[in-house]
Amino acid sequence: MNWKKLQNGSDIRGVALEGVEDELVNLTPEVVETIGRSFVAWLRNTLGADRPVVAVGTDCRLSGPSVKAAFVRGAVAAGATVADCGLASTPTIFLYK
Repeated sequence: MNWKKLQNGSDIRGVALEGVEDELVNLTPEVVETIGRSFVAWLRNTLGADRPVVAVGTDCRLSGPSVKAAFVRGAVAAGATVADCGLASTPTIFLYK
């Protein structure tokens, strides 16, 4: 897995569904779960929080529900409490407390 290929500035970008010409799926459920676990590990180390709270949401892309579910599995496995904000814009997620 080329993890750096997923980095796009401060975002993670990739292909989650078959059908993008000349692109392989690289945001598999296993990869997204690993990202969720890693993010929570980073939060725990950075914030010193035993059980950090992570807000998640999706946009209207077809891959949203499966990507979100995989991230949530990884985050919960790493000890986070997850707040599912459903269909939500990025600014809305930023405002979650």
